[in-house]
Amino acid sequence: MTGTAQEPNRLLKASLDNILSSYLACTPSARQVIDRVYTQGYGKDQLFHDHFAFRTFGVPGLGLDSLGSALEAFGYTRQDYYSFPRTHLLAAWYAPPRELYTTLPRMFVSQLQVEKLSPAAQAIILSYTADLADSLSSSSPGSSSSSSSGSSSSSSFAATLSAWTGAVTGVLPWRTPSREDYLALLQESEYGAWVLVNGYRLNHTALSVHNIAGHSGDIYAFANDLVMKGFKLNEEGGLMKVSPDSGLLQCSTVADVMDFTFAGAEVHPVVGAYMEFVERKPQPQHAHLAAAGQLQEHQRRDGFEAASAKDIFASTTLAAAAAQKQGIL
Repeated sequence: MTGTAQEPNRLLKASLDNILSSYLACTPSARQVIDRVYTQGYGKDQLFHDHFAFRTFGVPGLGLDSLGSALEAFGYTRQDYYSFPRTHLLAAWYAPPRELYTTLPRMFVSQLQVEKLSPAAQAIILSYTADLADSLSSSSPGSSSSSSSGSSSSSSFAATLSAWTGAVTGVLPWRTPSREDYLALLQESEYGAWVLVNGYRLNHTALSVHNIAGHSGDIYAFANDLVMKGFKLNEEGGLMKVSPDSGLLQCSTVADVMDFTFAGAEVHPVVGAYMEFVERKPQPQHAHLAAAGQLQEHQRRDGFEAASAKDIFASTTLAAAAAQKQGIL
């Protein structure tokens, strides 16, 4: 299911288009960036997605492997793992086929280590995911009559399908949560509270600044333009997150706050998605190609940086803290 050497798999392309459409529909700040910075500025054809990022619950069948398996089926390959002990998070990123680096985004998938939370927080999460896990297992083709290995394989496929469908459609994989559970989880894990109400929809997309034709200046100039246009940027760890080798530079908006309909038809604000911006410098051995205009995307600094990712995660934490301070969350 990998497509041709020149074009991505059509089903993958359609899935990514739907994922992005769902994200833009509920992320006003992202639509405004595209309109005010790209459509009215550089041109909408200069909008390139460096990577998509997803969040998951680390419970059997529904962690990062559930989305990772779908990505691998489409030709992506898993790269580095990252650990964030303080917030109980794990992450991995997936690379598209090299020949499709300019067409497909990288994928960054993280998961909450649910087992490391308090018993109360675990109970809240499992009360939503346990029923889903049970239904996936019992509804797997051949689950009642096949061998244990066959049943396990079918259950894994069902979990992957469920997670990927949740990402593509933006529909919650579990029942609608109560506001009480959301607020209780928010006190211990903002990440967990985010996943509870957003499911596996896109957490953020990152736009590659280095691919903008005619952009005079680096990502610092781009970020300054965003600030001048009134966009609120994440200043956790500094406005610009720079890797130790200075090859990867990242910044992001603070997440939007949106209305959500909880169980019982209660409508209250929750934290939604945000947008990131990336500049990847040429790898040292390929620097000479940049001057000649021959540099390819895969010849730029690849991958991610744990310290920077930790600060980028704060785009939703900062939004939650601000909303709580204002008394609207």
